[in-house]
Amino acid sequence: MAQTQPPGGVRRVLVIDDSDDVSSSTADVLRLGGYDACVAKDVDDAVAILNEGNVALILLDYGVPDGKGMALLDRFTGLPPVVLMSASAEAPVVDPRVCAFLPKPCHPHDLLDEVALRLTLLD
Repeated sequence: MAQTQPPGGVRRVLVIDDSDDVSSSTADVLRLGGYDACVAKDVDDAVAILNEGNVALILLDYGVPDGKGMALLDRFTGLPPVVLMSASAEAPVVDPRVCAFLPKPCHPHDLLDEVALRLTLLD
């Protein structure tokens, strides 16, 4: 996969997933797509990264171990857009704070298309 510049310049995407395989492969795909990807293994790590700022989009695993991924939404106001990810075939939750759902695993092109769409809607 060739590296390309995403719309609007390099944007930071936070991947929150406790699975090393999923988080590293997702971050790798994002980096190959031209994004600045950072990884958090749990909600506490995610909070630390979000406090640093400059996160344009969150890819959130529904099942992170320290309170489920949705707990992050309750700890912050003004979060960047959140794309919920789950190994379940159906979206596990309907929440107005979640802008999209991606099943895990998903094809790299589907991941990059969804990220590009969500970031384009911010511009």
